[in-house]
Amino acid sequence: MVLTLLITLCISVYSQNIGIGTASPTEKLEVSGIMYTNDGGVRFPDGTLQTTAAQSGNEVAASTTKLVGLLRINGISGPLDTLGLTGAFPVYQASQKMSQPQGIDFGDLEVVTELGTSAVTIMQTVARGTVIDFITIDLAEINAMGNPLIYQKLGMGNATIAISEFNLEHKIGNEFSHLLRLTITAEFVGWQEQIGGNCFCWEKQFNTTALCSECFD
Repeated sequence: MVLTLLITLCISVYSQNIGIGTASPTEKLEVSGIMYTNDGGVRFPDGTLQTTAAQSGNEVAASTTKLVGLLRINGISGPLDTLGLTGAFPVYQASQKMSQPQGIDFGDLEVVTELGTSAVTIMQTVARGTVIDFITIDLAEINAMGNPLIYQKLGMGNATIAISEFNLEHKIGNEFSHLLRLTITAEFVGWQEQIGGNCFCWEKQFNTTALCSECFD
């Protein structure tokens, strides 16, 4: 019975790797064909859970819940203390356009994060048009050991959260994520490398370079 099952599923063990539909798997589990999960989704090395790949328009789907960085907002404490940072928010998506028609033009930053109990403070900040000294996104990548590692920073000085778009997502069981898509505008925008410290800061109003201390706290 066991032998018949193995033959039917085409499962093979090769150098401590398991293959389904392949005789020589190169990873701990390799599947030749379509994988289907009907309950639970897929959990990644950084602990985030993906339960769907569906997303359309401005809809924030559960597919966004894969950590790509950390968001720090001066004066507002987030839920995460990790990678040497305290009071940070998880970042699941981030995008910003930069163009050069007649001088550098930085567009607004759009970021998807999960704020939880800090959502009220964010809403108040948006409603009041509060100017925030610094907003920083620490971009993270997964290293060879499967751990997140900060490699670059995006900094914004004299920033304002112009738009806050709320979305509640069910993850699994009794788990829910309170996702916010934030649109952030700023007077100063800059990038800084984590290793080496090379930095670029741009003042949008006068269309010129600025000191990095204007972009990063």
